[in-house]
Order: sequence, then C-alpha cells, then structure tokens
Amino acid sequence: MIAVMATVPEPSGKVALVYWPTATATEAFRNAAAAGGRAIRFGNVPWIVIAAPEPDDRDFFARARATGAHRGA
Repeated sequence: MIAVMATVPEPSGKVALVYWPTATATEAFRNAAAAGGRAIRFGNVPWIVIAAPEPDDRDFFARARATGAHRGA
C-alpha cells in the first residue's frame, strides 16, 4: 500500500491526510484536528481526512506527520 499526504494544498487550501487503514474514523479525525488547522471531512475511507491548514502555517505537515499521517513515495 502506498500512503500519500498532500504537501501542496489545492486552490481551496484543503489537503488530504492519510492514516493507516487500521485507524478508526475517530482516531484519524482527532489526529488530523490535533495537527492544527481545521479537519473538514473524511475522504473516501475513514482513515483519510480532508483538512484545511492555516495559509501561513509552515509547521502543519510536520505536526500532521507527528500525529501519524503518512507521506508515501
């Protein structure tokens, strides 16, 4: 499985945070919210959370990775 975390927000400023498939929806949403910004909704599966970081928040992705979001290659 390849897990990807968007590192460049789309024009709306939203990004997808991808957690392990074993994460519950509650865990994924809570972890995304803990990274800062605003957790908006789930993606197509409950372990993907769409979030909107603050536009000038340069540490958002580091915090997201610290909460368990993965960045694949």
